[in-house]
Amino acid sequence: MNRKVMLDGTPVSYHIRSSTRAKRVGATMYPDGRLVVSLPKHLSEDHAESFLQHAKRWVLKRVKEHEQSDAILIPSQTKQQQELYVQYAKLYIEKKVTLLNETYNFPINTVRVKNLMSQWGSASPKRNLNYNYKLIFLPEHLALYVIAHELCHLGEMNHSKAFWQLLEKTIPNPKKRDKELGLYHLI
Repeated sequence: MNRKVMLDGTPVSYHIRSSTRAKRVGATMYPDGRLVVSLPKHLSEDHAESFLQHAKRWVLKRVKEHEQSDAILIPSQTKQQQELYVQYAKLYIEKKVTLLNETYNFPINTVRVKNLMSQWGSASPKRNLNYNYKLIFLPEHLALYVIAHELCHLGEMNHSKAFWQLLEKTIPNPKKRDKELGLYHLI
């Protein structure tokens, strides 16, 4: 349920999430601007508003940051849409991994494409590459950056200078692309 509170004359909308796992009251500002207050089950919903009053400097700072943000949100899809996008993304990503790996020649165990909730991709020590299907909604230069970034983790499982040098073999100015990728948020 959407609620409102006035903080120093500024109306702020928020949602309450009651949780059996929460040990204390907390708040999260999501990239899409939703403010969610998590409450332990044993507390009444009145505690949410008093918490926000107590944390108003933090809340107002986050509200202002969100209003001034240039962030671009990548929306979620219906299950049917998602299945189609995953199939398309798998073809696209596997083709790009193969092409980029012509430079690196890293042994790869598996390439998976799925709906990752908060990451664009990951690489494991078992040589598995995981990619978020929502890469296909990024500009191509950023999608290629993510694909190459995870591929390079098969050579360097860190973000050392050697990692960035490896990445520069296929991606020009990767740190600039990393910064630009920060403007895109998954929701």
